[in-house]
Amino acid sequence: MTCSQIPPLQKQCLAMVDRYTQRFFTQVSLLKPHHICKSLNLCQPPLHSQGNCDACHDTVSQLLPKLKDPQTKLKIIRLLLKECKSLNNYQDKCKKMVFEYGPLMLADLENFLEKKDVCSILGVCPTHSFYVLPAALADS
Repeated sequence: MTCSQIPPLQKQCLAMVDRYTQRFFTQVSLLKPHHICKSLNLCQPPLHSQGNCDACHDTVSQLLPKLKDPQTKLKIIRLLLKECKSLNNYQDKCKKMVFEYGPLMLADLENFLEKKDVCSILGVCPTHSFYVLPAALADS
């Protein structure tokens, strides 16, 4: 939506947003939480259990409707803007990026959570597990 507000640069803007959004989610999908935890000595290796897997899917199912709520999106944008204040010399650039890319990233996150089995990507569920969103969430 932001790109449409700058017609002379709309195509370049959309291409850049697509490229960086894809890169971001590709990198997120490559992260292996158990490697991060192990290297930082923060946690034990993840336990693949049906209970953990079910709990993860329940969490994603509860998160999606909240993420679709405009009030939640607004709260997230406000929180990001608040954090920009800590960047001193880069505060204005940070705010500009939040306004330009925040809504797009939230929409992409929503799409990502709907189409990918995040729990398998995060290592909570076996990679061969198959998860289907409840119909009410998939249709909304």
